Amino acid sequence: MGVSRWEQPRSRRFGSSLAAIVGAAVVAVLVATVVPERGEPAGRLEISSDPSTEAPLTVQDTRWRRPRPGTWRRLPIAPLTSRGGPALVWTGTEVIVWGGFDSHGRPLTDGGAFDPATGTWRRLVEHDAHDAIAQGVWTGAEAVFVSARETFRYDPTRRRWHAAPTLPVPVGHALTDRVFAVGWSVVAVTEPFVRDGSSAVFGLDPGADRWQRLPDVPARLTSEHVMLPAGSTLLVFGRATDTDDVDDASGDGLRLDLRDDDAGWQRVAGPPALSGRRLRRLVGAAVGDQIVLWGASGDGRPNYATAFDGARWRRLDPGPIATTWAVDALWIGDGLIVWDRLANDGAILDPTRDRWTPLPAPPLPAALPRPTVWTGASLFTWGAFGTGGAMYTPECCAPAP
Repeated sequence: MGVSRWEQPRSRRFGSSLAAIVGAAVVAVLVATVVPERGEPAGRLEISSDPSTEAPLTVQDTRWRRPRPGTWRRLPIAPLTSRGGPALVWTGTEVIVWGGFDSHGRPLTDGGAFDPATGTWRRLVEHDAHDAIAQGVWTGAEAVFVSARETFRYDPTRRRWHAAPTLPVPVGHALTDRVFAVGWSVVAVTEPFVRDGSSAVFGLDPGADRWQRLPDVPARLTSEHVMLPAGSTLLVFGRATDTDDVDDASGDGLRLDLRDDDAGWQRVAGPPALSGRRLRRLVGAAVGDQIVLWGASGDGRPNYATAFDGARWRRLDPGPIATTWAVDALWIGDGLIVWDRLANDGAILDPTRDRWTPLPAPPLPAALPRPTVWTGASLFTWGAFGTGGAMYTPECCAPAP
């Protein structure tokens, strides 16, 4: 199955900037919200000399060091109130944390950015967002946050927010967690409430004034389906679903080329022994012609793992992770981290050698779900109501000193 590479256009700036209102009174409020967590270093507070650029509060831990290969390290205290459900986006130099809700379920429309090279947190300038639960992606130039009611872009170079077109969620649909960066564009998927409906797909190009509706997936996607961006295409795999448009397509696999979406969804060779399974969740990654999938069992049988090398699918060892619905998958260059964000348990699958490497337990309490993101060298996890976060560097991926 050939998967073509995405040809990135030249960088463009988007929208008009929102005014950032930052003054001495805001400084006092932000300082008051820094709540030290038990057992973590207090760090040092630094006040920016140029409040016109962004929020004036920066927190740096001068004792911070990246975690050594094969180890975890607690993150310095963030200048943010504790929260659950924030969006995490890796920009190439910082992890942006935005939104979420407090322990009483109240929305939090603020955020911060952490630089793992220096151990420095900084507050993001606030903007007029209303919906705190959003999905965030990095397009190569900006972080884009999408919710059912609004879309915002954040430019980390200029440290400014820009408004973007609101996703036109169809009546009877809900926005899912399937929001992807495909090249410099953003793709979002909505799912119908009715069982026999089709999932809708929308794309937002750089500088566009509206979302474009792409061909609907000829199936209703569930947790037993995975959608993966791969170059300029979207791939769908999962348990077989009868459809009128494509016979048994979601069991075999589907492919949509965003450069030629008029052709619609095409059938592709699907993974083996999947259509007869019940899975609690299916996750994976697609890089070039390589695809790796992992499924949490929902039928009492062992978990599921498989890989495609560009020519054929092959079954893999399902690994040591207990079956779970709260699983994330992060591609780390030559392997797949499968991470249970609720149990704080995970392992790395090397699909070439068909070998799993369990991760050591992080220095964080379990049973509190935290989002995760891959920074290019480490697994980053943060959130969960005052318990902070941590980073883990695999043996494979330690950055140069």
